[in-house]
Amino acid sequence: MKTVVILILVIVVGANSISLITNINCNYSNYNGSFTFEEMTSKERNFEMCERKFTEFKKQNNTDTTLYRLCKKNIFEFWNWGTYMFSEKFSLPYMSWQVITSRRGTITAKSGFQDF
Repeated sequence: MKTVVILILVIVVGANSISLITNINCNYSNYNGSFTFEEMTSKERNFEMCERKFTEFKKQNNTDTTLYRLCKKNIFEFWNWGTYMFSEKFSLPYMSWQVITSRRGTITAKSGFQDF
């Protein structure tokens, strides 16, 4: 019994160490796709920046105030379970990018920021 508990602790600690090394970059959008953000932690475009940008966006557009995560949780990647449970970005509701693009329609002037 003692060996099993120690083995589980080693697996959990090892898995959390791996998840700290492998960052999960995610894309974010609001309901109609008028706000999008692509996370790139290696370039300092992290979730905190996304929250700041979305707060600025909400000041100008108070119709769509919910931020959605566009990356799925993969339950088979056990090394990310700690991130899935404790990271604030994974507490956001999930929505598929295909659903958002069907709501917002076609983009006339492609700026590069509104299409991933």
